[in-house]
Amino acid sequence: MQLNLSQVTFTYPESAQPILSDITLSLSCGWTGVVGDNGSGKTTLAKLICGSLSPDAGAITHSLVCTLCAQDATTTPDQLFDFASAYDQEAIRLRSSLEIADDWPWHFDALSGGERKRVQIACALWSRPDVLVMDEPTNHVDETVRQAISHVLSSFDGIGLLISHDRYLLNQLCSKCLFIAHGQATLRQGSWSQASAQAELERKATRTMCENAQRERKRLEDEARRRCEEASRSASKRSARHVNPQDRDKIGKIKLAIYTGKDGIAGHLSSQMQSRLNKLNKQVDSTFVERRYEAKVWFDSNVSQRKTLMCLKASSIKMGDGHLLHTPALSIGNTEHIALMGDNGVGKTTLVHKIVSVLDADTRSCYVPQELDENQITTVMERLHGLGEKNLGFVLSAVAQLNSDPKRILDSGQPSPGEMRKIMLALGILDRPYIIIMDEPTNHLDLSSIEAL
Repeated sequence: MQLNLSQVTFTYPESAQPILSDITLSLSCGWTGVVGDNGSGKTTLAKLICGSLSPDAGAITHSLVCTLCAQDATTTPDQLFDFASAYDQEAIRLRSSLEIADDWPWHFDALSGGERKRVQIACALWSRPDVLVMDEPTNHVDETVRQAISHVLSSFDGIGLLISHDRYLLNQLCSKCLFIAHGQATLRQGSWSQASAQAELERKATRTMCENAQRERKRLEDEARRRCEEASRSASKRSARHVNPQDRDKIGKIKLAIYTGKDGIAGHLSSQMQSRLNKLNKQVDSTFVERRYEAKVWFDSNVSQRKTLMCLKASSIKMGDGHLLHTPALSIGNTEHIALMGDNGVGKTTLVHKIVSVLDADTRSCYVPQELDENQITTVMERLHGLGEKNLGFVLSAVAQLNSDPKRILDSGQPSPGEMRKIMLALGILDRPYIIIMDEPTNHLDLSSIEAL
């Protein structure tokens, strides 16, 4: 089994530049990690391979059955109800391994993010495709489920592509990694740790080569300037225009220099130097050194003068599946840092929604939800485009420092889920919040941004 891509290029209709350009690669059985910054084109590549997008140029050749397990946990799997009705050996194994209750597929929309993700993965594996693309499979899940996902994915024996920012999962499953950046794709052998170390060595070597070439260019420019001046002086010396016609000795020396070729040595050397300089300029200009920032997230915030930002009476809150979440009386102080922990489906997001809903209007807050619906995305993008020049520059600068391309985000109008989180964080910084509420904040973020957060 083999999956081949030949010179594949794709540009979104609203973008000026292709998100993927001239991608050529071959993939065989086993897991290949697909890594890159948010918005680099990882999910686009997955959609091209699985046929939901068509390339503008190039070809993808295979006669294989492909399944894409989407990163959005709200996406209903195509095989959902077939899997719900299936009790073959594989379906039973997957339910057991991922701890999926028999009734979950029948009320998929009411499940928590982590529960939906487990069902998505089970449906994808149960369909037994030749090519399986997993897009951020460990988003929303707790540590126990993460281990279980790693175990069930390791049993897949087809061509697997793992789009993930989960280093543990990449190292456990992948024997090679495809790095996507600036529209290009580079395949490196080894686990994520091995392949990323190789990528860093290559980056350093390229940077050193470029720095050495720039120093040599400066030396050659100085030398070329000196030789050009020498050639100019030589040319003026061999001219008899200003020599007295009666000075036969001077005229004879000039003619002898022209006859023997000595008069052209300086000019010839100058021409040689310029040729070397032109060749070096082409080398420097064609050498691409990836510009990366040490990702940073910071909040310039004031402590609220109010000692208590929120009070919630003891209550019972209805969850999506109809169960009740019973909470004691809760309060949040103006300097507290609070972790909200629990297994998937116990009501963490339900409680977060309740807290957000009871905050006073004058309590400046930054809330980053677990997933954004279309209305929320539209609201965020409208606010971004409505900012004044100074604030827009601040937000885009913050996004750039998290290694995403602000120009691409503005041009396309369709940021990736990871880019949306960066925009929301940057807008939150702008608001100088009294309280920051984040529900699974590392979902969709690339590795450097997770470290920064």
